Amino acid sequence: MTKKSPPVQSKQNKTDPNGGPNQSTFMFLLKRIITLESNSKRSIEEQGKTLREIFGKVDNHSEKIGSIMDHFAGTVENLVCMTEILLMKILEF
Repeated sequence: MTKKSPPVQSKQNKTDPNGGPNQSTFMFLLKRIITLESNSKRSIEEQGKTLREIFGKVDNHSEKIGSIMDHFAGTVENLVCMTEILLMKILEF
């Protein structure tokens, strides 16, 4: 024969002598709200950190692209000058 254990009451079912049966429900909900708020703040902080890292990388790549474009513009300018000189020499003949 198996023995049945007595029913276990959860913390939510206990009543507070000062607050009545709704007090435990209120405390449960309050704890859940505080936990959600804490998780929300942590999530926002992590998203902010990720965005700062991404924008830092974008800024770094932007500087590199700017440098490449400046070099490219200088190269094109040199080619234009060389072409003009070459055309002048051709026209002198």
